[in-house]
Amino acid sequence: MIKFSSFTRLIVSFSTLIMLSNCAQQNPQPAPQVVFPVMDQLQAEYDEKNANYHSALQYWKQTANIVSNKITVISEKLHTLSEQHALKGIEYYKERKTRKAAVQFLKALKCDPANSVALDYMLNKYKPTRTIKYRVKPNDSFEKIANEVYGSPTEAFIIPIFSSIKDKSDLLSGSTIILPALYSFVSQPHKTYKVNIVRARNYYKKEKYEDVIPLARMILKDHKRDKEASFLLNSSLVRLAEIAKKELRYQNAMDYLSEVSPSFRKTAPQIKELKELISSQQRYKKKLDNDKLLKEGIKLYGQEKYNEAYQVFLQIDPTYENVQTMIIRTRQKLNKLAEIHHKKGVEYYLKEKLEMAIKEWEQALEYNPTLKSTLDYLNKTQDILNQIKKID
Repeated sequence: MIKFSSFTRLIVSFSTLIMLSNCAQQNPQPAPQVVFPVMDQLQAEYDEKNANYHSALQYWKQTANIVSNKITVISEKLHTLSEQHALKGIEYYKERKTRKAAVQFLKALKCDPANSVALDYMLNKYKPTRTIKYRVKPNDSFEKIANEVYGSPTEAFIIPIFSSIKDKSDLLSGSTIILPALYSFVSQPHKTYKVNIVRARNYYKKEKYEDVIPLARMILKDHKRDKEASFLLNSSLVRLAEIAKKELRYQNAMDYLSEVSPSFRKTAPQIKELKELISSQQRYKKKLDNDKLLKEGIKLYGQEKYNEAYQVFLQIDPTYENVQTMIIRTRQKLNKLAEIHHKKGVEYYLKEKLEMAIKEWEQALEYNPTLKSTLDYLNKTQDILNQIKKID
């Protein structure tokens, strides 16, 4: 084994401490236990140079283990930081501080480009207002491009996320790629929100409540806790219900009130009142309908159109005034007419005028379909006529 001098060890250790000290100043953290893989690396290089490969391999493995563990620990810390930034971004977004939210989402992606929450927001709810055209140079990498465009290679994560180039192998010298200008991202839903909330306010002031409702619902789809949109929606529904009630459109009024949020107003008493008004309105309409049908049936009765009158009387509420009396009278008339036509049919039958007999019995059955004897005569005579036709 090579024996490094105390001075060499001191210089290496001191240099490493200075490096760690600088990192700590940028992001203060509790001092971790310092492990120095440098000495193992120097020993490995010395042994390898002197063909002491077994020893060199052992020291290289020790160095690799330390580095691997460090990479794992730092990757986990970055993943945790990414989640924290994403959560902060969501909070800002809910408060409609969309620019601050975008900054947090970009920080989340810088720590972990695979952060699904940050990706969803930045790709689906934001658009850059400015873009940068970059012409790819020979031997370019994401880091080189980021350094030239954004001033730092650490912004390299931007390129595969927001451009058409997803892999370094896709970088073709001479081709042009479009990149977003950092921190120029604007939330499209928020922009739409501003337009819709202004329109909803104006419609509400002009008492165009039916135009307010779809706009308020559109806003609440993306901003469920928006107090102004909720007020505009529920207040418009209440106003429309009041208008519908004045116009005696009780069902429409009840439909509007049933959509009002309970946290805005308790509408149960009003809905109960409207149900009673609807019931009363239906009873009144039914009375008007019954009056109209009764007058029509009496008119047909007076014209001796008993069959038609009978069908009209059957459409009237059985409990309605005088309708049962008119049904009985009309039925008696029909039965009498049926009896007359039945007898005429028998007379024609006895005179062997079978076709005329059949017509009379058919007329009798139209007045009274329950006459069994008439039906028997009709069927029997029809059979006789059929046999005669076969013989002829």
